[in-house]
Amino acid sequence: MTGKRFTTVLDPNDKRATVLTCMDVSPALQTLLKTTYRTAYVVRNAGGVASKDAIRSVLLTIRLLGSKHLWIVGHTGCIGAHTQDDQATREYLSGKCGKDALFPLHFHGFGNCEEHVSRQVDRVITHPWFPSSVHVEGILIDDRTAVLRTVCAVPGKCAE
Repeated sequence: MTGKRFTTVLDPNDKRATVLTCMDVSPALQTLLKTTYRTAYVVRNAGGVASKDAIRSVLLTIRLLGSKHLWIVGHTGCIGAHTQDDQATREYLSGKCGKDALFPLHFHGFGNCEEHVSRQVDRVITHPWFPSSVHVEGILIDDRTAVLRTVCAVPGKCAE
């Protein structure tokens, strides 16, 4: 796919959008999506992973707060691409801290950022409580150029 600037702009008066993203992409997210924390519900974690807890938050913004759009945003410089091996990551952290820990057991690392974003979209939209009316886009930010591109999209009824 060729890169393009992301053209969707959130209406500052419309709080019906949710963003699931990585914890370390905030300047690009705010600038390139032309939004702030006041105009969208933002769910953040390391890697922008659609974990059970993240899906819980996404479902609540959709089912209880009326969100109609979901953007799952990854970025090319994500730390998740460096934590592919859970055991190696645990050993590194245990060595650095001088002790082991019972959790986290999984760090949800990945190799290919584009495939990772697509997998997160699949995780969310296959949840039995996720409505088909919500427009979903998986977006990847190139950290070097600040260009966003859609890697997958699932149009909902609201996109018509």
